[in-house]
Amino acid sequence: MLINDRYVDEVQTEVLAYLDEHPKAMDSADGIRRWWLTQRLAKYSNHRVQTALDGLVEDGVLTERESGDGRTVYARNKESSDCTPRDSGKNAAESGSAKDATVNRDQHLQEVGE
Repeated sequence: MLINDRYVDEVQTEVLAYLDEHPKAMDSADGIRRWWLTQRLAKYSNHRVQTALDGLVEDGVLTERESGDGRTVYARNKESSDCTPRDSGKNAAESGSAKDATVNRDQHLQEVGE
């Protein structure tokens, strides 16, 4: 899914990095925003996070299902061997993998002093 929003790209990259470290994780959009994303990204709007998750579902990287309490929860698509968004934008495509993106994010944070 081609989304021309670097913030959405950053959220997607971080969700994928989190799933690399916690492959069985699943949560609602709000839980992902609160617990999976760094403090800096957790401040992004619910709309941006939801857009990022919708893109990953559309690309087949994540699955969504309804939980017992009616919330939609997201998890890695076990049938997908690819854990990068297909056409999610320049940042994810350039990084090659979520781990590379995490390293790039950490280097960036060091450069800007965060």
